[in-house]
Formats: sequence, structure tokens, C-alpha cells
Amino acid sequence: MNVGPRPDGTIPESQVHSIQAIGNWLKVNGEAIYGADPSPLMFPPYAITSKPGKLYLHLKELDDEQVDLTGVLSKVTNAYCLADPRKKSLKVSQEGDRIRVSVPEKLRQPRITVVVLEMADQVARVVDETLQQEETGVIKLPVARCEFAVRRTSYNYVSQTTHRWGENTKQGLIWTVNVTEPGIFKVISEDSGNSEYTYELFTADDSLQLNAKGDLGRLTRKSQDGTITIKKAGVQKIAVYPKNTVRRSNYRFKGLELIPAGS
Repeated sequence: MNVGPRPDGTIPESQVHSIQAIGNWLKVNGEAIYGADPSPLMFPPYAITSKPGKLYLHLKELDDEQVDLTGVLSKVTNAYCLADPRKKSLKVSQEGDRIRVSVPEKLRQPRITVVVLEMADQVARVVDETLQQEETGVIKLPVARCEFAVRRTSYNYVSQTTHRWGENTKQGLIWTVNVTEPGIFKVISEDSGNSEYTYELFTADDSLQLNAKGDLGRLTRKSQDGTITIKKAGVQKIAVYPKNTVRRSNYRFKGLELIPAGS
């Protein structure tokens, strides 16, 4: 809970309010937390938990009545807001792997609204999430589609960037990519660091040291010096690891693009 008591053991009033708010939310939405499994999607667009035959969409911000989810192939048989005592069915449209749910404003919760999708399958079927090299030869490596080598790495769903990445050299970001046209690639990075921060890009055949070399705190795209080689086609891992450690809470990393050197 990350609660720090006073020297006398009492908990500050502001933290008491936060704990009470969490408790009140769990009284209504605990089904989506207790005993729940992770999302069947490796790279969900927002927090999702699951139980047999159900997906729980944890929605922090609802700008309009439409909630979209891409990547789930199982048929949705019913949808409702978990906090709705009547469990009134919501309007759902589904085409292929695209699901859209209408959530009326009166059913939205102050903090996180949980929408339940009841599925025809006990375990939701999902699309193949392997990244594909584009027809132009470009390989896009967004943080939104990577795995973390260690758990001590966090991700911001809104900005689609890392948070506190680079505090440990073991914090690898790993992508699974289907390479159709191997070759030599230039590298474009997008982050909010400066030249003090370096990290290393690895393919199965090569490595390249990268430098944030920007304005600290400002998210920008930048061309890296040098090139990196991928010799073989097929599904493979591409990763970046911090080269040095920097304790900098405002450092954000959004991803890389590998562009054929002849482009």
C-alpha cells in the first residue's frame, strides 16, 4: 500500500482517505481483483484482468461513451458495468477482433470503471501479437509492445512510455519480431533523455550503443549514430538494455524504429 505511519504508529489523515477510497472501490469491484488472472492479451491498451469466461476492463478515463478493445477473437455474449447492481446489459458491437462497448455516463465511476465482458470461451482467444516488419522494411519497436526482462519496470498507458526505466542495467525491453527482410538498419529513438543516458540495442547478430542526446524532460525523436545488422529472416528477439544507471524519474522512453540503411 506504500503507507508511511507517523512515529507514534498512526497513519496520516490524507493516507487514511486514500486507503478508505481503495477499500470502498474494492467492495464494489473486488471481483475484478481477487482471484483474477492477467489479461490474455500480452499488450493490452489498458489494465485488463480475467477469470474463466470473463474479461474485466479497468477504464481510468472515459471521454465518451465508446470503449474499444482490439485483439480478442472470442465472441462477447454479454457486457455490463461491475458497479451496476442491476448488471444491465451494455450495447456491444463486434467485428473480427474489434469490440466496441457503449458505457452511459450515469454508469461511470469516479476513479476506475470496470466493464465486464462475458465470453463464449472460458479462456479468451486472442490474435497473434508478434510484431511484423512493415512492407517498407521498417521495424517499429514501441514500448507498448515489449516485454520486460525484470519486473522492476513500469509503463504509462496514457503516454505509452516507460516510467523509471534505466535505474538498473537488467531492465531489458524485449520485442518479438517477425523479420521478413533482414539487412542493415539505421536507428531512430524516441525518449526524453539527454547525452548522459546511454543504452544498448541487441539483435541476434549485432549490437549498437545508443545515446539519448536530447533535451532532458522533452520527448523527442532522434537519429542515432551507426547501424545495426539483422542477418536472418524469421521470428526473433530484439532488445535494449540500459548501459549506465540514472535515477531520473522524468526520463521516459517510447521506443525505436529500425529503418533500412538504403532508404
